[in-house]
Amino acid sequence: MTYARIYRIVDGEHIPGKSRHVFINNGGTYFLTTLTVYADSLIDCWDLMSFDELKAKLGSGWITTQPPDNGEASAHGLARWRFAEPRSYLDAEMLVGELLDVVDKLNHRPDSSARCRQLIDRYLADRNEENRLAIRAAYFAIPEHRRRAMLGDMDRKDAPVKALISDVGQPGLGWNPSNRIVTEDDQQEAIAYFIQHAEHAARAEQDRPVSTYDDRQSPTVNLAQIPYARAWPAQPGIEALTPDYPAPITAFGHTYPTITHAILAQSTSDSERHDQIAQAEGTAAAREAAKDAPRRAHWAHRRLAVMTVLLREKFEQHPELAEILLATGDGRITYSAHDDSYWTSAGYGANWFGRLLEVIRSELMLARQ
Repeated sequence: MTYARIYRIVDGEHIPGKSRHVFINNGGTYFLTTLTVYADSLIDCWDLMSFDELKAKLGSGWITTQPPDNGEASAHGLARWRFAEPRSYLDAEMLVGELLDVVDKLNHRPDSSARCRQLIDRYLADRNEENRLAIRAAYFAIPEHRRRAMLGDMDRKDAPVKALISDVGQPGLGWNPSNRIVTEDDQQEAIAYFIQHAEHAARAEQDRPVSTYDDRQSPTVNLAQIPYARAWPAQPGIEALTPDYPAPITAFGHTYPTITHAILAQSTSDSERHDQIAQAEGTAAAREAAKDAPRRAHWAHRRLAVMTVLLREKFEQHPELAEILLATGDGRITYSAHDDSYWTSAGYGANWFGRLLEVIRSELMLARQ
């Protein structure tokens, strides 16, 4: 999977994704192309499709990871060639398993490898046969090409887990050579390995600098600029956290209909334009009124502090909205809107609005302790 930031926008919401390369068999030519899987389980490979549709295309050979010997290939706009003794690293089943794991990771859920590691921890706490066999089932549910170093140990690879899931006196499952018989000592050594590994992980967690400690449990909250032509919902959800939500606030000696009105009005040095922006009918009109307005001196240095004050006032003056913010738990908050790389996460934006919401949420949580 590539590390580029990838997403598609659905109803103003950014749906994150990850990409990898596959081949498309189009008219007998195998085109090297990009397949992207998104957090909502949709896949884009020349067209959006579900996992069932992907499996059908893999079954037909239209999408493949296994081009044939002497097959004609093309990387569009780069090169054409023929395969000579091609060797593939994964088949259709492995690809589907890999993509399902990516969907889990994009949604901050344990993937197949993490689920297997969780079962190992459960076995260490209660070493019964049922828990051991559960590890075996979970291990073989990991895509085959991911069963090399699932433990993250490049020296031992997955030897300890393979010893643990194998039966004593029988050939080791997944071992090389495959006819090697597993002994009681092999299993005890594996258990000792996992105990030592758990102890090391616990020490590393305690020694980790506070500045890098992150044990978030809640999913990421993706906010988006939502244009409501008629009215906002009577019972707002997370959209109430956005700057356009109509929650009047009093700050800096003025009352504003929304955070958007407030930050735009505060950005100008012209008192008349300030009032025009503050009194505009709706946020679209406020943005229009703010166009070409003279900026306050050093606004780039002031705007973050001003927004912090505005958000604190919003959630102090509207405790019902503070409850919505607190309900997001400890998840990251992102905010996307068009043509804004400072307050939002659009493109490679700084997402300062989302980050400030996390700060205010932390302050609200601290005040309740």
